[in-house]
Amino acid sequence: MATCSARGPRAGVVAFAAALLVACGGDPPGSDAGVDAGPPPTPVERLRAASSGPAEVVVVDDAARVVRGTFPTGGGSPEAAARGLIEAHGEVFGVDDRSDLALREVRSDDLSTVVIFDRVEGDLPVFGAELRVAIGGAAITWVGARLPGSLDIAATPSRTEAQARDDAVAGLAAEGAAPMVASAATLGVFDPRVLLDRAGAAALAWRVELVDGDERSWVAWVDDATGALLMGTSATVAARERVVAACREDALGYGDCVARSHDVITTEAGPVDPPPAGVDPATLALGAAIHASLGVAYDYYQSTFARDGWDGDGAPVRAFIRYGDRNAYWMGNHTIQVRDADYASPDILVHELSHAVVEDESRLVSWGEPGALGEALADVFSCFANGRWELRYASGGLVRDLSQTVRPVAQHYPDDMRWPPAGQRVQESYDSGYVHANSAIESLALYLLVDGGPNPDRVGEASVPAIGQAEAEQILYRAVRMYLVAQASFLDFRFAALRACEDLVGRGELTLEHCGALLEAHGAVGVGAWDHDYDTWGDDCRGVTAAGCFEVDNCPDLFNPSQADADGDGVGDACDSGLVDDRDGDGVADADDNCPDVANADQADADEDGAGDACDPADPGDSDGDSILDEDDNCPAEPNALQEDLDEDGLGDACDDDRDGDGLPRRCE
Repeated sequence: MATCSARGPRAGVVAFAAALLVACGGDPPGSDAGVDAGPPPTPVERLRAASSGPAEVVVVDDAARVVRGTFPTGGGSPEAAARGLIEAHGEVFGVDDRSDLALREVRSDDLSTVVIFDRVEGDLPVFGAELRVAIGGAAITWVGARLPGSLDIAATPSRTEAQARDDAVAGLAAEGAAPMVASAATLGVFDPRVLLDRAGAAALAWRVELVDGDERSWVAWVDDATGALLMGTSATVAARERVVAACREDALGYGDCVARSHDVITTEAGPVDPPPAGVDPATLALGAAIHASLGVAYDYYQSTFARDGWDGDGAPVRAFIRYGDRNAYWMGNHTIQVRDADYASPDILVHELSHAVVEDESRLVSWGEPGALGEALADVFSCFANGRWELRYASGGLVRDLSQTVRPVAQHYPDDMRWPPAGQRVQESYDSGYVHANSAIESLALYLLVDGGPNPDRVGEASVPAIGQAEAEQILYRAVRMYLVAQASFLDFRFAALRACEDLVGRGELTLEHCGALLEAHGAVGVGAWDHDYDTWGDDCRGVTAAGCFEVDNCPDLFNPSQADADGDGVGDACDSGLVDDRDGDGVADADDNCPDVANADQADADEDGAGDACDPADPGDSDGDSILDEDDNCPAEPNALQEDLDEDGLGDACDDDRDGDGLPRRCE
């Protein structure tokens, strides 16, 4: 009779050891088929068992988010192979039949082929829902998805397109937005699990495109049944054929400027000669500066990634000078709007062109965590282009310093995902859900990946090894190009970048240790588990409270990328003592082990109470087992061996809801 156990899920994420699940998939060799083999395998276990090597399945909200493994393709086209895996395990992905997935495109290079599907419900799109399947060699190696699970939506609308447009305008106005004009509206399915990353029922809804008085693009979703605003966000993200023009004073908004009411200042050939009449010298100089900065952006993407323009296919970029608020924007009509001379710096325009690249490849929505990820990527690519961790205005003033992400709480710049108390949310109406502030979390992870070191606000935690810029930028670009889904969270990006890194290992450009460092960098900011042994399998979650941390590595303290487990006991061969019952692998059988879940070969027990020192929560005067006596412990009920106390109020940071002493509770904003 086969028996098996698995470590429990953490933070809503499910992960199991690959070989263990293979062992649980049927009768062991030599067993009597008539003997009760226990309960049948779960859908996730069946998917894991289909892999011929170690595999990992991350499930969020009852649908697989990420799958790693080695799955057969079954021959045929890439689309057929991808559909074969998804349809065979549809319950895991929340896909009922093949009609739920509409092929968008197939991308291929010398390392992998990626098949990209959009989720549909009948003839209706499920907004933001997609699935990507990677094929390398003769196997499916990775699946990334943001899917809602099974849906049951009535497809008959109760509102007209015109009513939906009016509802969107009214809904955004009620939220305090400037007056807008609605254009196209598309009927589809709005699922909060996909677009808002929160629980809730899917609804028939309209996606409405709008523009404000400055011709900046917006997108809103309104409920078909009630007309209520479900979500609204800017689609304008604040781009070698270059054209720079100045809007004329009589232009009726930005759209009129782009269409006809402008004067061209520069083309790819250089400044227009003679210059257009009526354009003042300061604007001509600004046009020349924009032209030069766009050249820096083009050259960076061409020389580093062999990418021709923002779309990779030589599409021209047009920039328009229109004085107003101090900013620059990548517009929804594939132009850049520059509204102040200080925003013509190379740093800012590489940032804006990077938004265009990310938008073209992955369709990241500029809201919430996907929006914060997009801002982080644009910042980091700009820093790669300029060779420093700063973005500066044309005047030299500092925009952001990615190496110094720790800010006062009042400025809303968190440094990792462990800031907010459980269940607390940010004010979503501000900056599309604090996309710029929360971008600092992913920016810090990528800074640590390149330059190394610990999270500066987490004294005593592990130091991330530096892998260097050249290695990191190839990982990031490949992740964006091949594996990033439209509604990607930081955790989704962690896995997308890991798959990209593993591709580059296959080419011989990187090692698995580089990929392990990527996981370690994200562990440092609370995104997924640490990988202290750098074998690309996240370690267990002992002492980790971050959302998205889960156990998967069957030897968390030893490098064992193969995850080999010959006896199927859930302990990898690299650390398996050989004892039948020794779940912590310390060479002491569980029945005799005074810490059966914590490796402690020395079995030290200072107070001789039968519980080893390594796991004894009841040492005299040490309630939380952190080796600090209660009388000296600033958090006696919360393990905090470092005794950190940022505001020096005598209450440790681990149990202080106001650790910086500003009178405000901790939160991630």
